[in-house]
Amino acid sequence: MSKTKNTSKFSNLEEYLTTILMRLVQSENEFEIIRLLNSVFDHFPQIKYAGLYLKDEIEEDRLYMPFAYGFEIEEARSANQSAEDRHPGFVMRNKEILHIPDTQKYQGLFSSELGRKTEVKSRLWIPLLDRGQCFGSVGAASNEVDAFDPEFIDFFSKLGTIFGTAFRHQMHKHVLMTRESSYRHLVDESYDLIMVVDNSFKLLFCNAAWMDTMRYSQEEIDAMNLQEILEKDSEYQSIIDLLGSMMNRADFSRHEINLTLNSKFGESIFLEGIGVTYATEDYKAIEFVVKNITTQVLTEKRIQNLARFPMENPNPVLRLSFKNKMLFCNDAGEHLVNQLEQEGRSGDHCPFGPIIEQCIEKGFAIEDISIGNQIFSFSAVAIQSERYVNFYGRDVTERVETERKLEIERDKLQTMTDEVNALNDTLANQLTLISNNLKETGKEQNQLSLLFGHDLKSPARQVSTMSSLLKRYLKEEPHVNPRIEQITNHLF
Repeated sequence: MSKTKNTSKFSNLEEYLTTILMRLVQSENEFEIIRLLNSVFDHFPQIKYAGLYLKDEIEEDRLYMPFAYGFEIEEARSANQSAEDRHPGFVMRNKEILHIPDTQKYQGLFSSELGRKTEVKSRLWIPLLDRGQCFGSVGAASNEVDAFDPEFIDFFSKLGTIFGTAFRHQMHKHVLMTRESSYRHLVDESYDLIMVVDNSFKLLFCNAAWMDTMRYSQEEIDAMNLQEILEKDSEYQSIIDLLGSMMNRADFSRHEINLTLNSKFGESIFLEGIGVTYATEDYKAIEFVVKNITTQVLTEKRIQNLARFPMENPNPVLRLSFKNKMLFCNDAGEHLVNQLEQEGRSGDHCPFGPIIEQCIEKGFAIEDISIGNQIFSFSAVAIQSERYVNFYGRDVTERVETERKLEIERDKLQTMTDEVNALNDTLANQLTLISNNLKETGKEQNQLSLLFGHDLKSPARQVSTMSSLLKRYLKEEPHVNPRIEQITNHLF
């Protein structure tokens, strides 16, 4: 120990190292560690400079200096920037102690003193190792030649490892806190729904997006079990079995998962994403990172229902391009297409061609087409943006046949009506003539009655018969014309 100065309180460096270690354990942060290490180096006046370098956790090729002793600010900044190219980097790469008793005799590559005011005459650099991996280096420099003997080198090596580990722990703690803060921010601000459940399916954590979507409060979540809100559909048991098998794994595992949860207000929320298992001997949990695909699922179901509609329609539905090319037809439409082909009415002879031309011009058309022994009424609509025409057909064979029969009956009725009107006019003319003759001759009323009974009996029967026919076709009273009724009553 001739080259080192120890305090009178400690008889040797090993005891002093134990005291340092006890004080280090009580240090709560990086500043207290630096203060302790400064006080240690103050006990060794031959040490002019000391520095501790650690490998950056993020940029592993870069070194940074958490502790510097005896450096001015600019010197420390310059030393930190050039560490990889000087002794700190050299020692870390070679993983061997570098002891230079006399810098004047040393012919190494690192002779720069970085503009320091005091000439350095001896150096000591120690690599910091952890399980064979070098995570940093610690060095000391003195203005004295051969300032470090073997006992001090052993002490300094242990001291560097202890404080290097302490600073490394602080660095890890800082990195973890930074990453945890960033991760927490990402989790809280994520649009994905994140929840964590334990092996009893109790909800341990739900992020803001999950709570906003499901509408449950934190108090409700704390008392909630995943099985309570998992929708009891046909997939319920298979999902429970899957989660159980994930929990039973003894290591990390990742699974794609789809599940449906019930919100606070009874809505079905469809979720899709991954479930990640975190398992140890004492603790098991699954973290779910899922997306809310409710809108997508409902839209797909709506589209599927709409897509099934033409196929489920018993009436013919067809889609033809503007060039009269068949693009789609349902089962009923396919039957008509086959019938047209059998009749030789496909291609240029297809009856849909003229309708397509009307639709291109007007946008829509309604036409009746006879196919086989059936008649179909087609409503056609042009979709200009897609350049095709949709045809919606209905079988109107019975309707057309009924209309034809009604037209025939209407013609018959019109003929009978015309005959009755002609007979009515004839009878009226005869009555007028007779009335005029009676007035002129001045005959008695009984003669008029005899004349009616003899000359008008036959026409009256005809009028009565025609009135009955009118009743059958027109569903009206038998005496349609009041004049006919008067004459008939008078005769009978």
